[in-house]
Amino acid sequence: MDEFIKTILDSQSVGGLATVDSNGEPSLCPLHFVRLKNKIYFLTDEKSEHIMNTKNSKTSEFVVWDDKKRGVYIKSEIMKLTNFESVESEYSKKFHGFKPKLENPAWFEMQIGKLDEHKTTENWRHFIA
Repeated sequence: MDEFIKTILDSQSVGGLATVDSNGEPSLCPLHFVRLKNKIYFLTDEKSEHIMNTKNSKTSEFVVWDDKKRGVYIKSEIMKLTNFESVESEYSKKFHGFKPKLENPAWFEMQIGKLDEHKTTENWRHFIA
C-alpha cells in the first residue's frame, strides 16, 4: 500500500459503506473507521440494516474521500471480529475516546485487497479483496 492510500485512509474519520438490501435496493451508511495495516475496521450495531444487508451479497464496498477529491474504494467481504483489543485501542486514539452508542456493538473488518488496475484513476484507487 502506497503513501497516497495511507494518507487518505489515515487522515479521514468517516467513510461510506455501500450495501444492497434483500430487494436489490442500494444503501449507503456513514461509519467512523480506522486502518491497521491492510484492513479497515469499524464499530457498528451487529443488527443494523447495513450489516443485515451484507448477508445478501458476498462483498460490500467502503469508500473514503478527502478534501482534495481523492478517493479509496474497497470492495471486500465484511467479517465480524472476536479479538478486537488492538483495534479498539487504535480507534480510541484516532477518535480521542469517542465511541458510538450502540445497542448491539460489534467490530467488523474489511481487507483492503489488491489494486484494481481497470478502475483505478489518478485520484481514485479501487481495491478488490
